[in-house]
Amino acid sequence: MKFVAFAILPLALFAQPAINTELRNGVLRAIVLHRSSDPVTDEIPAQPGETLTVQGSGFTGAQLLIAGSPVDTTAVDDATAQFTLPANAGGSFLEIAIAGGNAASLPVDAVTDAIQLTAAEVQTLALKAAALADGPRFAVVIVDRAGRVLTVYRRPTATSAEIEKALSLARTGAFFSNKGTPLTSRTVRSISRVNFPEGIPNLPAGALFGIENTNRGCDFNVTYLPNQSYPAQKNVAGTGYSLGIATVPGGFPLFRNGSDVIGGIGVAGLDSDDQDEFAAVTAAVQTGFSFGPLPDPGAVYIDGFRLPEIAPAPTTQASTPGGAFDIAPRNGAAAAEGYLVAPTGSATMSVDEVTRIVQNAIDRANVTRAAIRLPLGSRARMVISVADLEGNILALYRMTDATIFSIDVALTKARNVVYFSGPNRDPRDLPGVPPNTAVTNRSIGFASQTYFPSGIWNTRPGPFADMYANDIANPCTQGHQPPNANQSGIVFFPGSSPLYRNGQLIGGLGVSGDGVEQDDYVTAGGAAGYEAPDASRADRILLRGVRLPYWKFPRNPEQ
Repeated sequence: MKFVAFAILPLALFAQPAINTELRNGVLRAIVLHRSSDPVTDEIPAQPGETLTVQGSGFTGAQLLIAGSPVDTTAVDDATAQFTLPANAGGSFLEIAIAGGNAASLPVDAVTDAIQLTAAEVQTLALKAAALADGPRFAVVIVDRAGRVLTVYRRPTATSAEIEKALSLARTGAFFSNKGTPLTSRTVRSISRVNFPEGIPNLPAGALFGIENTNRGCDFNVTYLPNQSYPAQKNVAGTGYSLGIATVPGGFPLFRNGSDVIGGIGVAGLDSDDQDEFAAVTAAVQTGFSFGPLPDPGAVYIDGFRLPEIAPAPTTQASTPGGAFDIAPRNGAAAAEGYLVAPTGSATMSVDEVTRIVQNAIDRANVTRAAIRLPLGSRARMVISVADLEGNILALYRMTDATIFSIDVALTKARNVVYFSGPNRDPRDLPGVPPNTAVTNRSIGFASQTYFPSGIWNTRPGPFADMYANDIANPCTQGHQPPNANQSGIVFFPGSSPLYRNGQLIGGLGVSGDGVEQDDYVTAGGAAGYEAPDASRADRILLRGVRLPYWKFPRNPEQ
């Protein structure tokens, strides 16, 4: 956590503005409120990019400064002003300065960039994993947090299938974990099966059913801001689709100082997935790149069930001769945060509307209780994307420390809801749902599962199951829509909304980064004022006597 100061510079000569302050923990703090009207405190700090309200006097005509730099200021009245904390507030704005008014500090939750993996560290990790694994087809892949391949080490008879599996495992370890909270490929498996918990009959499917169909290396067809690009998650050679997200053990996150995610390691080719996991986990632990003590309550719980991190089976010490680096170890790099794709307008949405939708989603996330973050009470961190009617991406924003897999997922959700809610959907897609019905990815996924209704054994597959099978076989397509550059697959779990004005579809919003109910809740905040007409929503439709869902929110989402 950093403490960022802000100042008020008067534009009027006859009134000196003042910020209301209080002494907390021996430090003079500004009285600032989240959008929820809760105070900004050390326990619930301000988030970069958040819209905040400051209280005081003389705000009419005043200009707010953050560490000496002006920010857009709206004086609600003489005693209240609103401003947006810059997205990089925790990293760049560290000086305390006040001009034209009294000084005060503001707690800001800023996750600064950890020191990234070096080539020497990557080599040490790979060789440590190799020393733990006795198998002629062993392969290990290490990636940085953004999924860039940092090395491939293999035994002589390792096949391309083992290498690609190790890559998928490494990315999964890197993509789902967040600061201080490890989520491994074993964890991802547990929340993506046809029942949750896995194997218990007649319980609904895991929240991330179909996650393995994402992050397969689609070309997004976007223009990134300078130094804000996100690498396509291609295969090891960088020439084709990858396996996507792994849902078997063997992928493990890598942490700096036990808390900051800096990459992932994946091991494949041993006698069992559990042994693959043992080699990956032990290599991380023995080289100092594992996670530290987990904050309260010591694990992530979903619906009262503890999510597993690891349960590895020991391997025998390596005796298989040979082994070499296919890709020499290289340095890692950080993953981009803030706007990756700058807001832009379209024929149906202005740039101001797009920016407002993204900001509303950020504000909602900043007050939403996270499901996959520790300690309890942490706030959600999301990736937010807006698409136009052609699937062009009008904005792509990653909040600080948001999960990396969510970049692909949020962008794709925004495109999905435009196509599937529109008038030109292929009749083979979403059978039983009329064109121009407002559908969300929750609607799509619910009726695409192995059992319908969700999780009920001995029932038929869902009405959209053929579309799910088609998506498995045809990566980076959008149902039976004719091919075009703005397709990046289908997401079969929640966190999206078609956007409407005066009853007309104008675009789509995709959100990803936490529990799927949290994703829906943040989506609803972003889409406020652009909701679908009630009569056109998918939850008015029954398929086989079962109502399609639209959104679902957590209980007491902000507490």
